[in-house]
This record gives sequence, structure tokens and C-alpha cells, in this order.
Amino acid sequence: RLGGRIWFGWNAPNIVEDEVLRAKPEYDREKFWNSCFENAVQDLPRWQSGEVAAVWDTELEANMFPDDMSRHASYLFWPPAYSLFLTRTNADGLSAHKVW
Repeated sequence: RLGGRIWFGWNAPNIVEDEVLRAKPEYDREKFWNSCFENAVQDLPRWQSGEVAAVWDTELEANMFPDDMSRHASYLFWPPAYSLFLTRTNADGLSAHKVW
């Protein structure tokens, strides 16, 4: 439904050594999700027609929770872990780069 929202938390391209992390496609989360939604628009009829469109954003998990990282005994909140937020919207008149 239009206006429907969903949150996908703890997207993390494995918390690993920096060189290994940089080799993963998810390392640049903006580029990764832009590519994902561009593929949907190119390949899926409901996205092509504008029947399905979404506004999206990502936020590092560490920015969403208490700033005292000593309270987080788990690596689940450490960068580069992030959340993806999607809102279903109308495709008419959209111009923001994070809208598909």
C-alpha cells in the first residue's frame, strides 16, 4: 500500500578486516542499494510501470542506538552494520536520487 514502511535492521557486510570488507559489494551501501533498485526498475514490470516505487535511506546502527558504545557488548551495532528503511510511494513526480 502507498505509504507502507519497512525497516531491515542489521545489514552488515561481515564485520571483517578492512581489505576484505572493501572487496564486498555492500561496502558502499548507497551504491549497492541504488544498483538493486535500478535493476528492479529495469527488469520488473510493476517497477517499470511505476506501480511500485519506494523511497529509501540507510543509517548506521551505531547512530541509532545509545552513544555509549561500551554498553554494546555485541558487534552487531558496530560499523559497518546499518539499517535500510523503505517507504512505498507513488512514482509520479519523484526526483530524489533515493527514490525508485
